[in-house]
Amino acid sequence: MTQTPKKKVEAVLFTIGKHISLNEIKKLSGITEDSLLNQYLNELKEEYEKNDSSLRLIQDNEFWKMGVKEEYCDIVENIVSDTELSKSVMETLGVIAWKHPALQADVVHIRTNKAYDDIKELEELGFISRIKSGRTKKINLTEKFFNYFDLPTHKKEKEVLKNLVPENIKDKIDETEIEIHEGEKAVENHKIKSELQKQKQEQLKTFNDAEKEIHLAIESIKEERT
Repeated sequence: MTQTPKKKVEAVLFTIGKHISLNEIKKLSGITEDSLLNQYLNELKEEYEKNDSSLRLIQDNEFWKMGVKEEYCDIVENIVSDTELSKSVMETLGVIAWKHPALQADVVHIRTNKAYDDIKELEELGFISRIKSGRTKKINLTEKFFNYFDLPTHKKEKEVLKNLVPENIKDKIDETEIEIHEGEKAVENHKIKSELQKQKQEQLKTFNDAEKEIHLAIESIKEERT
């Protein structure tokens, strides 16, 4: 079989299996002209879109990747679940994606203390990163997560992983969000109440000060008359 330049580009994308820059594709394929490389990439992308294939080419600015079409993502998820990540870890990852960016305290509240081990494993595997946020940590999804699940944008994570989250956990997520909302509302009401009390105290102090001044003025007038 003849090794055409376009097939070389296709072979590079298939072998790499993750986002790769145009410069890297040029080095690996031996194609140095930008115009030709872009032509081959766009032709391949169009061919995959037209043909009855489970594959597609994903472009993100100057980065390209070969992945599976969205309608086959559930198969990818099942393979991931069966091969690399346990059911518990996948469910925790689903919760993180559902609430992304998620606070660790919220994830633990939903998934119980077993979430600590799941989160640690996900961080070690490179699917998430954590940064300090007050008394807890904020959990963010990494590029590996988006590459792994063939997400064209960072807005599809909830759709892709929603089937991994059992209904009872979804209900708990909803309950937690209601609790958080009510908690925030209670805090806000407390702040408003405290502010009103503060204003009332200031007004009372002003009134007392004015009353003292009036009393002193009356006493002064009485002394002058005597």
